[in-house]
Amino acid sequence: MWLRLSLVAALVMIVVIDFPQLRNISAAALVDAWRASSGWLVTASLLAVASMIAFGLMRQRTIRAAGGRLSLREAVAVSYAAGAIHMTTPGGVVASTAYAFRRLQRRGVSAGAVTWSLTVTGILSSAGLILVGVGGFAIDDLASWTGLLSPALAALAAGAATAAVVRHPDAVEAIVVRIVRRGNRLLRRSPDAGLGTLHATARDLRAVRPRSADWLFAGGAAVANWLLDLLCLWACALSLGIHLPPWMLLASYALAMASAGVSPVPGGVGVVDGIVVFALTAGGHVSASVAVAAVLLYRVISLGSLLVSGWGSVAAQAVRWHPTAPSAAGLVPGRPVGCAGDAA
Repeated sequence: MWLRLSLVAALVMIVVIDFPQLRNISAAALVDAWRASSGWLVTASLLAVASMIAFGLMRQRTIRAAGGRLSLREAVAVSYAAGAIHMTTPGGVVASTAYAFRRLQRRGVSAGAVTWSLTVTGILSSAGLILVGVGGFAIDDLASWTGLLSPALAALAAGAATAAVVRHPDAVEAIVVRIVRRGNRLLRRSPDAGLGTLHATARDLRAVRPRSADWLFAGGAAVANWLLDLLCLWACALSLGIHLPPWMLLASYALAMASAGVSPVPGGVGVVDGIVVFALTAGGHVSASVAVAAVLLYRVISLGSLLVSGWGSVAAQAVRWHPTAPSAAGLVPGRPVGCAGDAA
């Protein structure tokens, strides 16, 4: 909380002190953005969609590895919806996770498979971003292997943590049981409250035995998700005449996306944009207004498509699962329309 408050105070101070300059740059950026190449903007939009499809493939594969079944269309729809909820609601991480959990369960995926998928996709996504950053550092300075040590160790730690959970579910369950019982004691509830669901989920997780092909496919999809999003940013830069090889943005992009996790505002607005603008102007060949315009276009396309598609998916799902009155066709009273049993 104190970190986020400090970041908010720092952002407010920067805006207040540099307001005249920021106003001039923003006005010039809007003019530059209006002149962007429509062809490259269409390309950027397609790359943004492809990035979300890659994330959907990762989610679909992790669910299949846990014994569940999910179509790619539904996996992408859930990813869009969860992302939109995460970006726009208070407690976005909790709200988006709860929504994805309920929606996947309604699709007939077991609680264990959903838990496994949500956990592993988060770990693989973080590890994929680390690998993108490692690649950027390697390209920037091939001789400085020490600069790769920390991110490489972080990636190995994430992989080791995932492997430990898969190979030793009993030890993990015992730790969680102790935490739940202590929480129940603090909340003055029964010591075993919630443990039934926990044991059932753990039992499902013990049956998860992913193959090497599952790890490779899901990990590749996680990296592709980040790289396609980076190419979306690159296409927005090209639309304004910023000719910069995409691999020169790898390290800065990874740092910007990692900073979004500690940003006081949804989507890392302000922190992420500042890092990317600095990366675009570091060579001295791009003006600040053009760099801001490129980032603005990237944000409108990536975040805009996520919010529109995500909330559209939430609305469509709400309508589809809304209980309806029985009709002459023989619908069961109170049963949601379009449930898995109807499809069968």
